Amino acid sequence: MPELILSLKGREMKRYPIRTSRVSIGRDPSCRIVIDNDGVSRHHATVGFGNGLFAVRDDGSANGLFVRGRKTKACRLQDGDDIQIGKFSLTFSLKTGPGLAEIERLELTGAEVQGSGDLDPLETVAFSTEEVQRLLATRPADPIEVAAPAPIMKPRP
Repeated sequence: MPELILSLKGREMKRYPIRTSRVSIGRDPSCRIVIDNDGVSRHHATVGFGNGLFAVRDDGSANGLFVRGRKTKACRLQDGDDIQIGKFSLTFSLKTGPGLAEIERLELTGAEVQGSGDLDPLETVAFSTEEVQRLLATRPADPIEVAAPAPIMKPRP
């Protein structure tokens, strides 16, 4: 099952299995992952699952969100990615199995089994230029049909 592993200064503190299509992270007790520290905003970030991908989004935090050492507003997550929130680190671990299938079912139905359900799923995902180039390079060459441009109609005099 996918999970987030909370660490501080390299020491693992707690593991959070991902059982819903959205996981809120912040200082507020309503968040699924509560980090009680002044460097963490009340609603700091959200990890979401959609279209077969996991992503993380900054929810307007005061101190920002860092993934793979770079500040970001939103980022697609890959197995082993390190999410920095204040002094804390959340390692994203993608373990395939029945848990992932359950999350996919929840995404399709919009249902929630655990968690607060207080935030919408991630609307956008940001890709770096390198990620876009890599995705385009690995995509099979499909013939692209280009529609002919519509004729320009001139108004009658």
